[in-house]
Amino acid sequence: MLQILTSVCGCHDDEWVTELNILNNNESFYEVRITGRGHAFHAMIGTHEHGGFLCIPSFQFGCQLSFFSDLFYNRERIMRTFDPYIAETLARAISLLPEIRN
Repeated sequence: MLQILTSVCGCHDDEWVTELNILNNNESFYEVRITGRGHAFHAMIGTHEHGGFLCIPSFQFGCQLSFFSDLFYNRERIMRTFDPYIAETLARAISLLPEIRN
């Protein structure tokens, strides 16, 4: 079942819409497609014993996440690799997901 969620993002006086397509919902992670500001990412977002994670295989990227709703922490972790616009797009999309309980 394909589920699409959207949210408005903002960074440095710029505003855009991010779209989150849930492609697969497993017991411990979501497989998603995130789009926004001309970028598209195929990602896995989930939880493990010590918290959450984001993995974007095509960019050889992965990082630890806090709660999915924690925009500040998650954006800061993603900005270690990506620019603020992409970090905002990804963190905002992640915040749309319901938490997974392990």
